[in-house]
Amino acid sequence: MKNDVISPEFDENGRPLRRIRSFVRRQGRLTKGQQHALDNIWPVMGVEFNDAPLDFAALFGRDAPVTLEIGFGMGASLVAMAKAKPEQNFLGIEVHSPGVGACLAFCGRRRRTKPARNVSRCSGSATYHDPG
Repeated sequence: MKNDVISPEFDENGRPLRRIRSFVRRQGRLTKGQQHALDNIWPVMGVEFNDAPLDFAALFGRDAPVTLEIGFGMGASLVAMAKAKPEQNFLGIEVHSPGVGACLAFCGRRRRTKPARNVSRCSGSATYHDPG
């Protein structure tokens, strides 16, 4: 079998070595609603990355189990899980800005009717996040 994959490193059988891939923040076209959410809702619900371990009780304002969703896309599954399990806290990590904006916009609309206190999100790569 011929290996057509261009890779600098291969195993003894000629297969490319798999590595953890770090996804970096991806920019894309933002709708006006997504941009508005990033500008106005991110300061309330977003989590800025830093090297310190997260204090989940302080982040969510309560001590509850935390579910981490890595790569939440547009946020539909993250919001659905949080809605279905209000007794838990949910943290989502996503690199695609339009997805973060869409999720924030949905949570922002939901907050006006019933606050979604159990959802936070982080924009960045999960390979850099150490839950402590």
